[in-house]
Amino acid sequence: MGENPRAHGELPAVILEGRHLPDRSAFRNRISYNALIRLSGRLVGAAVTVVGLHLVTTYFGPSTWGLVVAAMALANLFVGLCDFGVARIVSRDVAARPDEAPRVYGAGILAALGNSFAGVAVMAITAYFLYEHRPAVKTLALILLWSLPANALWVTGGAVLVAKARNDTRAILDLGSSILLLIGTIASIELGFGSRGYVLFTVIADLVTAVLALTLARRYLRMKLRGTLARVHRTLRAAQPVGGSVALSSVYLQGDIILLSFVAGASAVGVFGVAYQIALFVSSVPSMLMAAVLPKFLVGDHHRRRALAQRALDMLCLAGGGVALVIAVFSRSILTLISGDRFVTAAPSLAILGVYAAMSFPTAVFVDGLVFVGQQRRLVPLFGVVSAVNVVFAAVLVPLYGAMGTAMTLLVSAVVMLALASMHYSRATHSHLSWRAPLRFSSTAIACFIGVRIVGSVTSLHSGTSWLTLFELFVVAAVYASTSLLVGGRSLLRSSSR
Repeated sequence: MGENPRAHGELPAVILEGRHLPDRSAFRNRISYNALIRLSGRLVGAAVTVVGLHLVTTYFGPSTWGLVVAAMALANLFVGLCDFGVARIVSRDVAARPDEAPRVYGAGILAALGNSFAGVAVMAITAYFLYEHRPAVKTLALILLWSLPANALWVTGGAVLVAKARNDTRAILDLGSSILLLIGTIASIELGFGSRGYVLFTVIADLVTAVLALTLARRYLRMKLRGTLARVHRTLRAAQPVGGSVALSSVYLQGDIILLSFVAGASAVGVFGVAYQIALFVSSVPSMLMAAVLPKFLVGDHHRRRALAQRALDMLCLAGGGVALVIAVFSRSILTLISGDRFVTAAPSLAILGVYAAMSFPTAVFVDGLVFVGQQRRLVPLFGVVSAVNVVFAAVLVPLYGAMGTAMTLLVSAVVMLALASMHYSRATHSHLSWRAPLRFSSTAIACFIGVRIVGSVTSLHSGTSWLTLFELFVVAAVYASTSLLVGGRSLLRSSSR
């Protein structure tokens, strides 16, 4: 029996045959372009999302918003279950096997739809029994049922754009999704439809986004549905390891919010929900940046992929340290700006969630890297252990400390996830990435945080007007960035030049 090409993180020869490897400068420039475009679209979309979150939270207040958060937690749990890893497999296989791409895409659409309609049925039953004595939340959850097929379609369509390295178009899709949700938010407020109207408009926005995603994807790849039933089975089978990990991740990420909704009042859930929304958005950024790397990762040889992974780890750790620092220092200001004084009590939770979100930056390198090299089967035991840890800590901390307990539980889970993901990636690829620069960046962020606290205790830092706070944020970010480049810039530049 021949040697398994994936044993050392190598991809099957069919992926590399007939491909021209670009020179290193073009290689890096294309990746930088993909990442920059995707991040730019996401940041503009984030600004639109923040406007919508500001409008809806100030209009509803903590109590009503808490009901929406509880219902959306259940819906988001099943959104993760419905995708079941199909999008990542489609993205990888479309990029790796262009001759088979139309049928891969068609099989992915059918698999995603099948998963989503099964999810609709299971979610309806779950909502009915879970919220039997909470009719307001149950009604909102039942309205959200139809967001599942919509999300399945637009995520799969978006996967094609990523595989085709059309991150500019994917950025348009991200921005369009945010704008549609903002329009729905404004319409529900202006028409006075309340929480039910807001949730209904959210579903409509998801459906329109799905149509937009399929339309944009069709410009680069036309799916073939004929003769794809056998491939649907293969797609689902290949997606099982990723799907199992996504399912376990969704259970603990959203399950903690559902548990909180039963041990705390709706107002406490609503206040924490704003902080959690911010953390979830930030933690979604690194996977988007890693997706921009996918097409070039697949055509690289073993040494180039290792260099690319090292560069991604260094850069994402640099960004993650800055994220944790800014959120920890300006948590009160962020919450006041977005949702007003009624939500500012979530500042301690947001500070912890900022560190949790920062942990997702290096974790994305290892989790997505395992999928890139065909070692997604390792994700199931990884997420299984993390989920078990999460359940144990949630059972103790959430009833005792409420929202703070939920934030601490998520942080512990993120630390365990990073440690295990790094270990599995090293074993799968025999590539031991250097932690020298990431540790320097982390130390710099901690030192900056301590320095800000010392200066703030003397000068009342970040207690003035919004413009002064914005200036202080710029100063803190600039000091962190410049110091990080001084202490770890050589390693970062070295990994970039490989």
